[in-house]
Amino acid sequence: MKKPIDLKNMVPTVKVVSASCNMRCRYCYYRDRNQQTLFLMREDVLREVIRKTFEYSENDPVSFVWHGGEPLLAGLDFYQTIVEIQKDVGDGRAIDNRIQSNATLINKNYARFFSENNFNVGVSIDGPEAIHDHCRVFANDSGTLKAVLAGIKNLRDFGLKPGAVSLVNRMSIGKEKEFFNFMLSVGIERMLIKPCYEFEGNELADYSVNPKEYTEFMIKLLDIWLEENNPNVSIRNFEQPMIGILGGKPSLCEFSGKCWLFPTVEVDGSLCACDNFPVDKYYYGNILYNGWEEAFESRSFKSFLDDIEKNSFFVKIASGWICVLDVACSILFQKLHRDGIEIFFVIQRKRYSAPWRGF
Repeated sequence: MKKPIDLKNMVPTVKVVSASCNMRCRYCYYRDRNQQTLFLMREDVLREVIRKTFEYSENDPVSFVWHGGEPLLAGLDFYQTIVEIQKDVGDGRAIDNRIQSNATLINKNYARFFSENNFNVGVSIDGPEAIHDHCRVFANDSGTLKAVLAGIKNLRDFGLKPGAVSLVNRMSIGKEKEFFNFMLSVGIERMLIKPCYEFEGNELADYSVNPKEYTEFMIKLLDIWLEENNPNVSIRNFEQPMIGILGGKPSLCEFSGKCWLFPTVEVDGSLCACDNFPVDKYYYGNILYNGWEEAFESRSFKSFLDDIEKNSFFVKIASGWICVLDVACSILFQKLHRDGIEIFFVIQRKRYSAPWRGF
């Protein structure tokens, strides 16, 4: 794999409240951290993130991903401050603000703000109640789907069409059609599907799916999606590798093979690799004291690039690379069930190789 030459196109993920969240999802990778206390990014850190990203990035528009935890815990005033700082330091450049939320806090005020300021809003929803509420619960263990649907309705009432990230859990298996129809029924037409793959000790958690089950779910979902034949319905897991196989350039990080373009900014300003990777191992500096150029010249960043190549984190397709961390979450770092990754790609190869001979 070639060294990156396009760092100027980076898109930072900014974790404005760290792990703080009003939910306690069973599969959350922050579940062992303090999610109850609100950790809020200070305004001086926020300003430096925005200012230095405008200085370094050559993207048009300049992109920011606002993330958590649950980023809306920061409050509406926080996002109004973001827009004000961007106007102040952006010199009129186009801006792409993206935010990923659990949707339970999206009231009409938030929805109006996101609509008026052209935020691209993504929500987390796993499917119908029996699937979604199996894992996605509030701190009191009550289900969250009703609150999520209320948030989605508020967004739609203000003309927004949110995309969704959905995890396939134990309750999803065999319910591919039910999942697909439900998502369309609540106004979700853009989806990114991920596997729930968590361990309790050395055993796969009872709410998780193994790679073979996830693969079978996705193949059935692919058939349903193709049968629907609706160009307005996007499942990025299928579209993005197809783009690559057919010679295009996938934009989604998992399928672009360019993890270095998606650094993380922690709540205190720490600059790190994508947080699918160990944050402590790949610490590039701090936005208060270092610019992006310094961060990308750091020893930790160079170590990150070396480890990407050395550990084979990508599978080659016709015109690029697919990040295998998207296949089964943190398999490589847990160093468990490596054969699961191979099973996934063998089956996917069979599915894709007939119409597109890219594999």
